[in-house]
Amino acid sequence: MKKSLLVLAMLTAGIAVQAADDSRVRSGLMEVQSAQSQTQILFNEVTTPQQKERVRYISQKLAQAENYLQQALNLPTNPPHQGQNVEFFRSDSCSSELVGVVNPTTDCNRFSLTEKVWAIRVNGQCQDIDDTTAQNACRMYQNAGNTEAVKVYRSDSCGDSLSGIFSSYTNCDTLSDSSKSAWAIMVGNQCKDVADTTLKKSCIAFKAINSPRAVKFYHSDSCGDELVAAVDRNTNCESLVGLDKVWAVEINGQCQDISDLEIVPACQRFKP
Repeated sequence: MKKSLLVLAMLTAGIAVQAADDSRVRSGLMEVQSAQSQTQILFNEVTTPQQKERVRYISQKLAQAENYLQQALNLPTNPPHQGQNVEFFRSDSCSSELVGVVNPTTDCNRFSLTEKVWAIRVNGQCQDIDDTTAQNACRMYQNAGNTEAVKVYRSDSCGDSLSGIFSSYTNCDTLSDSSKSAWAIMVGNQCKDVADTTLKKSCIAFKAINSPRAVKFYHSDSCGDELVAAVDRNTNCESLVGLDKVWAVEINGQCQDISDLEIVPACQRFKP
């Protein structure tokens, strides 16, 4: 009996130590995730390719640390953020006439304003695009190699008419704001109908959509379609001005019908 009580006491002590260790690991994980969010903001503020590459290196190391800590807690890990090269072709099938190769650190000003791009190839897959200049293509698609890149379509079903691709690292101000070319977005393998807007506005509105704590706003009482924006704690609510009114919000996967609000006060009220 005494031996059994001794074993039980040792097990209890071991569990207590493990719980304390888990608490410290969880605290460290939260700090790393917070630092990762700050690097994404910093990436958009630095100006030179060298600075951007340095910030990207730090972000990659933080992502590795996040995965290690998640593994220690037996949590699902995140796939690594990638910035793979994107190839431009003057051929709808990517079969000939390579125009150039870009990645997130490429200076798009070095590309021609007259030479045309008809298709892009990312991760070995060819994607026909609306014909545009090489410089515009660079600005619209240079982040396409990022694993969390969001594809924007001028089609409610994401079937064709790719308008652009952005990620959390994209400088949205470089994208077109002249026509409503964003009708739907592809996030992972899911097509989401959005309230029609410009490419620039869609980048601003959905930059945070991959954030695990993102709050989603809909121009629909049932959260069924017309997604207006997705925000997290880093979103600048004032930057959303001009987007459609919000009729419902989705928080932690739950849809809540609300009294209709303009997008800025809705963001200020429900932002995590």
